[in-house]
Amino acid sequence: MTCGRASSWPAIFLGIVMLAASPAASASEFRTSDIAGQGYGDAIPTLVDQDGHARTRESFKGHVTVLLFGFTHCPDLCPTALSNLALVLDQLGEDRDRVQIVFVTVDPERDTSQVLRDYLSGFGPNFTGLTGEPVAVRKAAKTFKVFFQKKLLPDGDYTMDHSAVAYILDPQARVRLLFSPRMLPTTSSSCCIKQADARSPWMPSGLLSQAADFR
Repeated sequence: MTCGRASSWPAIFLGIVMLAASPAASASEFRTSDIAGQGYGDAIPTLVDQDGHARTRESFKGHVTVLLFGFTHCPDLCPTALSNLALVLDQLGEDRDRVQIVFVTVDPERDTSQVLRDYLSGFGPNFTGLTGEPVAVRKAAKTFKVFFQKKLLPDGDYTMDHSAVAYILDPQARVRLLFSPRMLPTTSSSCCIKQADARSPWMPSGLLSQAADFR
């Protein structure tokens, strides 16, 4: 990759948005919402990561951040989304270290720091898990306008219903896009993020203007 640091941020950003939906998804099958300046993520509370360290919004600065909510007992949606994002990181090569994936639990009762560390260890070092007191987790969900609730199961256990969305934050920790994957990956993507720029024909035209100031 020969482009400079400033010019490659839009490429990383656009590549993540495209490939996170699915390495097999086309532009016409992908939907995003530009939510910049609409208050999403403005009041992120202090949470605790998988190593027991306090994390705030300032912790997200300096990286492109993909943030999503979920829980470790999720049977399919959460592990699929995280696996898709791991594939995205594989496409980034040496630029993967400029991206972080943040997984905020909606089930702090079970998802302690230790549980999150064990769960995310299989996805790679770029994945950060966040938990905290229930009131803090609920506040975090509220600032991202994420719904979640506990759902009791017949056997006495419970699961969690929650919004299936992800957010893209720029290196200044500003929330820029919301997206929801619509397909599952079937093959590894042949589209390399290293080659992504504003001339790439597969990029949705609606994202090109957003790339211009994503630096």
